[in-house]
Amino acid sequence: MFVAGALSLTGFRELFWLPYYFVVSKDIHLVIGSLLSGLSLLIGISIFVGNPRAILWAKIYLGLNILVFIVISLLHIPASKTQNFDLKSALGFATVFILYLLLVWSTSKRFSNDPDA
Repeated sequence: MFVAGALSLTGFRELFWLPYYFVVSKDIHLVIGSLLSGLSLLIGISIFVGNPRAILWAKIYLGLNILVFIVISLLHIPASKTQNFDLKSALGFATVFILYLLLVWSTSKRFSNDPDA
């Protein structure tokens, strides 16, 4: 449930800011990113209502977020060695990574209702 709430909150926040990105900033990258992040609202709600496929979609969504962050980090070549550390991106990555680990841990056999697990 915690992962579902975190995903829903993230998706709602991004969809809430979508009109600002679309009208004021007019940056297509922010609009597309906000729409893609808004998918987490649907995934979170699906987990809340008990859709069994929502867990799989959440794992795929969070896994792709981790993969994209790693690829972008590896392709980003700093202009100088004294470039500032981007704390917002690092915290975003840590949040997604922790949510992914919690989701994998909570769906493991340890938390199964099966007595043979």
